[in-house]
Amino acid sequence: MVAAFTSMAIPGVGCFWCGQSASRALNGWMSVDFGALKDIFKFLDHKMLISDQDRTFLDSQIFDPAGIVVMPGKNPSVENVALYCMNEAVDVLAKLFPGEGVDYQIEITIQETDNNVFSLEQTVTV
Repeated sequence: MVAAFTSMAIPGVGCFWCGQSASRALNGWMSVDFGALKDIFKFLDHKMLISDQDRTFLDSQIFDPAGIVVMPGKNPSVENVALYCMNEAVDVLAKLFPGEGVDYQIEITIQETDNNVFSLEQTVTV
C-alpha cells in the first residue's frame, strides 16, 4: 500500500513523503482488511507532521489540532515517521486480533526524496 503526506518541520517549508507498508503472518494464517493498515497513511494525508517541541504548531489558537500529527523524536524525519507508522500498525493488528498469538512481520518504508528512504522492519506477536 502506498500513500503520500506532507511534513512541516520549519514554518513555511514543507516536505513531500511517500510511505509503504507490508505485513505477513509468520505462523498461522492472516486475514487482514488492508484498508485498516492503509488508514494509517490516509490519516497523515494533508496533515502537518511535527515534534512535541514545535510549540507554535501545538497552539490551538493558531493551528487547528485536527491538522496536526505529533511524531516521536525531535523532528518529523523519515526515521521518526516510519516509527510512528510502525507503532500504529502494531496497534491496528493488536486490535484486530487480540491475544491470537500470531507472529507478524511488518515492514514500513518511508521515502522523502530519491536519496532519502528509510525502512523499518519489526516482528511482533499479537
